[in-house]
Amino acid sequence: MLIQKELLSIGEVSQVTGIPVHTIRFWESEFDRFISPARTTGRQRRYSETEVKRILEIRKLLKEDKYSIAGAKQVLSTQSRKGRTSLGSQPDREGGSRSLGLERSVREAVFALADIPLM
Repeated sequence: MLIQKELLSIGEVSQVTGIPVHTIRFWESEFDRFISPARTTGRQRRYSETEVKRILEIRKLLKEDKYSIAGAKQVLSTQSRKGRTSLGSQPDREGGSRSLGLERSVREAVFALADIPLM
């Protein structure tokens, strides 16, 4: 576990990551699909370990890998999609994948067409 407390304030996240508070706030607005800290009744931000890891991932993409903000968003979106089951690849009843079944059907159709003589 990266942090000892369940939730951290923005100042604590800044200390842990070495990222200035104003940068974390800016990234939160730019990467709102990926960073959304909980808020106290007083509207103070509280970051979970997952969000701290995401902030570190954003820092790596922007500072080390030299992505633009738009490029980093694209990378994070791609990672999010890979982590989720999309409609086209939901498991079917046999434990396979619908997209694999579709791929198999297309492959069979192509082979069937290959057997048809051309006129």
